[in-house]
Amino acid sequence: MNKNDEQEALLHKLTREMGRLDVQYDIPPPSLRALESLIVAEEQSRRKKTRKERLLFCIVSVILLSSTLALLGYVPVIYLTLQGIIPLAALVGLTVSRFRRWKEGARE
Repeated sequence: MNKNDEQEALLHKLTREMGRLDVQYDIPPPSLRALESLIVAEEQSRRKKTRKERLLFCIVSVILLSSTLALLGYVPVIYLTLQGIIPLAALVGLTVSRFRRWKEGARE
């Protein structure tokens, strides 16, 4: 075989293999209507997802704001209660300790 025959055989083999690849991976391009419907479906899906995210954000923000405002309404009550309970507890503790000392002093 000469060089020209080898090249033709190689070209024929490559052409045959390329034909097999074309048949195996032959994917027809989608039609214009299919592309348009895909774009419309993706846009609707994106809008729906965005709407859900906004709704979730609004619900969470309303819950956080309302709980913060509710706590601000109760903070003065809690503050005043603590201001009354802590000195009262200190006075009771001091009275109990003095009473115990007085009792122990009376026994001796």
